[in-house]
Amino acid sequence: MDIDPKTVPIGQTVLLGETEYIITRFTRVSERKGCVEYFEPVDGCTVLKIEVDVYGESICDFQYIDRAYWTLMVNGRPMANNEEAAGTINVDAETRTIEIITLTNDSVN
Repeated sequence: MDIDPKTVPIGQTVLLGETEYIITRFTRVSERKGCVEYFEPVDGCTVLKIEVDVYGESICDFQYIDRAYWTLMVNGRPMANNEEAAGTINVDAETRTIEIITLTNDSVN
């Protein structure tokens, strides 16, 4: 994020970015939580919604993923339909890929 989420007032939404590939907004929903939403720029539909800890003390939580829009990867391989994974999230809007790097014993794989 280019903004410090701790400085966004609760209930306020800010534009994080707008490209030909994606529009990204952050909404502060409580003292500790925020929501990052990704929108398809042509039709404005939500394609990804992630709950984040504004203090960075907990792992992000997917609230919504448009699986027809995104390719999900875990540690460099395709994610199975029923698979769950927790870790660092990297979103590449140009390639429509979400990469999850899993954590093992508090270290990134």
